[in-house]
Amino acid sequence: MRETAYCYHCGRHHPIAEMRRVRLKSGVRWRCLRSIEATRAAPAQREAFGQRMTALNRALADERRNAPQPGCLRETAVPGTALEARLAGELGLRR
Repeated sequence: MRETAYCYHCGRHHPIAEMRRVRLKSGVRWRCLRSIEATRAAPAQREAFGQRMTALNRALADERRNAPQPGCLRETAVPGTALEARLAGELGLRR
């Protein structure tokens, strides 16, 4: 028998000892104890958790969106500018 099962709620594999079978309209599925306990929390706690996750996901998306792409120059290091000095410092180059 397999040692892990897929939790339909959180989308991850967990050891079967941490799982329970849950009956749904579509049949029986595995669900982890952690997700079952999380749904028993007060609505305000669940809402606060959702807001934190939304803020985190937005920050990560902004970071990815603003990250320089390989082969793409968003800023040009013109000699004598602050950007050129910063890049030279990061690369350990002395002028």
